[in-house]
Amino acid sequence: MKKLSKIVLLGMVITSLSACESLPILLGESKGSASIPPAVNLPPEQEQAQKYARQEEDRQREEQARIQLEQNTKAEIYYKDLLDAVNSDKGLESYHQLMERFNIAGIAQENQWRVQADEIYQRVKAREIREAQQREEQALKMIESIIQGSQAKNPSWSTLKSNLEALQRPEYLNSKAMADNMVRFKPAKAKVEQFLKSKAASIYFATEKLIKSSENRVTGRVFYDHLDSPSTLATKVETYLGVSASNVPQLRIRFQYYGTDWIFLQGVQARCNNKIYQMSFDYFEIDRENSSRSVWETYDVPAVGKYDQFIQCAAKHETVINFLGSDGMATIDIPEKQRNAMGDMRLLRNNWSNVNKETLKTK
Repeated sequence: MKKLSKIVLLGMVITSLSACESLPILLGESKGSASIPPAVNLPPEQEQAQKYARQEEDRQREEQARIQLEQNTKAEIYYKDLLDAVNSDKGLESYHQLMERFNIAGIAQENQWRVQADEIYQRVKAREIREAQQREEQALKMIESIIQGSQAKNPSWSTLKSNLEALQRPEYLNSKAMADNMVRFKPAKAKVEQFLKSKAASIYFATEKLIKSSENRVTGRVFYDHLDSPSTLATKVETYLGVSASNVPQLRIRFQYYGTDWIFLQGVQARCNNKIYQMSFDYFEIDRENSSRSVWETYDVPAVGKYDQFIQCAAKHETVINFLGSDGMATIDIPEKQRNAMGDMRLLRNNWSNVNKETLKTK
């Protein structure tokens, strides 16, 4: 009986132990899991310190966001300023200064506006470098033209004059090509400048604007116009040359009134250099024509005497002229280009023997 009681008691102990081991499972815990630590109450000083730390982190994040927004706004402005400078072609130095603003402001390399600005800057920088190289090449080409042309037998003085004028521009005058060739260039330049101041140069450039307009195949007489003379019907004054078969030039002057109504031209009155030139025409020598609703009256006469004196004055001074008729009047200022043309034709008439006939153009 005692032995049986011991066995029953042992079974009850085992059952109790089993129930204790299953308790964590009933509470939702696995046998090997860690238990939840109990909440720790920090001292007030530590809680306050942690609160301040969190607030400082928030403040720093807000400050960083503010700085980033500010830099992004600046970067956008700098980008647009660079774009405007490029569109207005302000030059590489200006572009470089604008790009430096990104560095001064501490704008990050990866900022979208800085990236776009840098792409534009690199493109225009490459373009500027190419153009600078081209200017150097062009400067050297013009310098060599003047050096060689000054030694040529029959140089193209128009080309030399054009190149010499171009080389006075700062981009050429301050070029490396100029500095490297100054010893050779200086005497050649002096020679070209000396010619350009001479009478021979005036004849040369006037001849370049002379053009053969017509020829009388019976008499052999050839007529020449100036390229700057007006070629259309208009109220105008112009000169032209007639050269005989024996190579004797005659300068002629043509006065033409053009309008919608006849004025029955009788003469002209001109003011040049504060002097009045009065020229009366032979009524029966005036050519009168009309077409549709337009009329024109033309007087053509050899440029001798008072006509020659008038041309000489008009070539050098501003000139206003009245076309006088019995039924009206018309007034014009002779344009400078036409006055220069009148002077050229007079110069060629007086120096026809020095004109290079081989260079004359034909319409």
